[in-house]
Amino acid sequence: MFRKLQGIFLLGFSSFAILPQSFATIHNVTVSNNVFTPSTITNAVVGDTIKWTWAASGHDVATTSTPSGATAISTGIQNSGFTFEYKIAVAGTYAYKCTPHASMGMVGGFTAAPLTSVEEVAKKPFTVAVNTTGNSFTLSGNVRSLTMDLLDLNGRKINSYQLSNTQNTTFDISALSQGIYILSIYADGKHYSEKLSVIR
Repeated sequence: MFRKLQGIFLLGFSSFAILPQSFATIHNVTVSNNVFTPSTITNAVVGDTIKWTWAASGHDVATTSTPSGATAISTGIQNSGFTFEYKIAVAGTYAYKCTPHASMGMVGGFTAAPLTSVEEVAKKPFTVAVNTTGNSFTLSGNVRSLTMDLLDLNGRKINSYQLSNTQNTTFDISALSQGIYILSIYADGKHYSEKLSVIR
């Protein structure tokens, strides 16, 4: 049965800093026997939260390197069911380990992009517009390198795209369910975000 997409509205935001608090992403990590899942997170932004949930006892989370000015993490050994949240305040790359099991490869890390200033957004090198077909959008602009993640409001990645030397590229979104999504876009080394509202 054909379902016509009645309206898709794309609204640019300067960064997650000016999005409502509900748009800040929680990135979930499971702490289980000798492994963090996922072990690496690359789509975090300053203001997001990393949340670890212990599925097994006898593990900790302890940072081994953090960006300058960031607060270190040291949870101590915890049991199954324990949770710990860390709100990212400083952009950069973080590395951590489970102290008793690091030698077994139980290490992890995350990278957080800085917030994009209002001035940078005003100079955004691309535009995003809904096509007349109603089931796709086009990204237009001279961008040398672009990585774009389509996320739901829980931060779960639905799709990911990597482009180079792009000017006009169309993306099919006809399979999306009704709701609100976030486009997390890295274009030529800078981070931008777009709110994607799908209404049927």
